[in-house]
Amino acid sequence: MAICIFKWTESHLIYTKSEEIPSENDFFNQIIYSTGNRRMSQR
Repeated sequence: MAICIFKWTESHLIYTKSEEIPSENDFFNQIIYSTGNRRMSQR
């Protein structure tokens, strides 16, 4: 659980840092979106 949160925050930091790069933005956007979906479906 903690590792999952750490990985999410890590990718979120990279995501916010590389806002000027659209391709990276989309990439991390998809990761955050898919992980969020997975968390929702587990409930």
